[in-house]
Amino acid sequence: MKKIISFTLIVFSLCILVNCSPKTAGKAASSESAKKSNADKTAQDAKVAVVEPIKQEVAVIEEVKPNPIPGVADIASLPNDRQMALYSDMAPMRVEMGKRICTAKCAKCHDKPEPSAKNASGWIDIMKTMGKQAKLNTDEYLMVAAYLVQNAKK
Repeated sequence: MKKIISFTLIVFSLCILVNCSPKTAGKAASSESAKKSNADKTAQDAKVAVVEPIKQEVAVIEEVKPNPIPGVADIASLPNDRQMALYSDMAPMRVEMGKRICTAKCAKCHDKPEPSAKNASGWIDIMKTMGKQAKLNTDEYLMVAAYLVQNAKK
């Protein structure tokens, strides 16, 4: 019986030594580093999977740059019939704001213009020069022109 117990202890000790030997420990460590490397690679792949679509979207956005907001010169360079259509469709609230802006800005240098004094085409031609002289921004220019055109002599 003592021999069996001794033999079992020796086998058990050998098993422990073999599992904990440097060669085996190196395999375990390399196995852990491989797992860590795989985890790092998976994290890297996930990061790439997220970043690449964003880079592609940015490239598309940069490729399809929106048109800049038109300035006063851009609007004034449109043909009169296009401008007439633009001003005729302006919302009533904006036309009312155009009246107030016209009263405030135009009256600084001369009498407030009376819209019914000219026809719509005449006001468009006048706005091409006076809009610049009055230093109206694009929105103000649109509202004043809409006020003058919508209330022009028919």
